[in-house]
This record gives sequence, C-alpha cells and structure tokens, in this order.
Amino acid sequence: MYRQENNEILWAGRKVHCDFDTFERLGGGYARDRDHVFFWGWLKERIDVVSFRYLGGWYGVDKHSVYHNGNRFTKPSPETSEYLEHDFLRDGAQVFVGKKRIADADGSSFEPLNRNYARDASNAFYTSKTIKNCDLNSFRVLGDSLELYARDTRRVYYCGKIIKGADSQSFVVEGKVGRVTKIIATMTASRMVSEL
Repeated sequence: MYRQENNEILWAGRKVHCDFDTFERLGGGYARDRDHVFFWGWLKERIDVVSFRYLGGWYGVDKHSVYHNGNRFTKPSPETSEYLEHDFLRDGAQVFVGKKRIADADGSSFEPLNRNYARDASNAFYTSKTIKNCDLNSFRVLGDSLELYARDTRRVYYCGKIIKGADSQSFVVEGKVGRVTKIIATMTASRMVSEL
C-alpha cells in the first residue's frame, strides 16, 4: 500500500522513486507521477504515462497494451478491454482470467459468479478451465469463504472437479474455510463426511 511520509512516497516501507508533487494513486497497486507509472512501488518503464488508466482488479491499460500485475499483456486489445470483476477481463469475444485466455468462453454472455467460478450461455468455468457436462441451468456456487465449491442438480464440484459420491441436493459446506479451521463437507444423503 502506498503511503506518504514527510516528502516521500513509500510502498511497504520501501521508498518509491517518484515526483512527490505529481504522484497519484490509481488503484490495484498502480500509481503514477508526471513521468512514470508504478506497480507496487516499482517503476514500470515501458508504460505510456499519459494514456495509462486503471481498469480494475490487477489490470491497467495504456494506448499500446493491457497490463496485469504491472506486466505487459499483449493478447487483449487496449481499446476494447473491459474489466469485469474477480480478475476476469473481457475483450470483445475473448475472456481472460489473469493473463490466461479462457478458450471456450463467449465474451458476450460471460458472467463471473465469484473469484473462481464463472459462466456464459454455454458453459461453466473454474478459473480458466471449462467444467464439462455440468447442468448449466442449475449450476450454483456455494457460500464457502474460499469460493471453491459449486453444484448443479446432479453433481458437487470442488475446484471445478466432481466430488464422487456427493449428493448435490444435501451437500453443504460447514465451518469456516481457511488456514486455521478445517473444511468439513457434509453429504447427508449419502451419509459421508469428507475432510478436505
């Protein structure tokens, strides 16, 4: 995070070598002064400072390229790229998560569901991977805090992969998901308890 201390700008305690008077925070770790663009406090020399703008998430764009995490990303067009949310970017018919193109995604109907799952008119996705043969009409994400679970009327998914033996009608995620607590997934109908 950028912060001002005396007449200096710092990122994570490290001095950012910038023009203090023209420095501005843009969002997502991006900032600029009259001559340069910065990401996480590091100078990004090849970004056009005049045309650069923050798109959202970890994305920025200038007249030449799209940038993700401050790094040039040449596939999407800078003129038509649109940040959706949760690190998803649409460029007309193409969709990207991070810098990876989602091969089967239809840009016109693509919709992020959370930071990991998304859908379009024909498919559901876990990050950049297509979830094969899911029931798209009933596909829903579950409310775990890491956003790893989803289900449809026939199956339960963990990280986009089918959990064998899980009953989609009774499957719930119990407890908080995180480093300290365990994930306990209870499948009542099949009377299985799986510690993941």
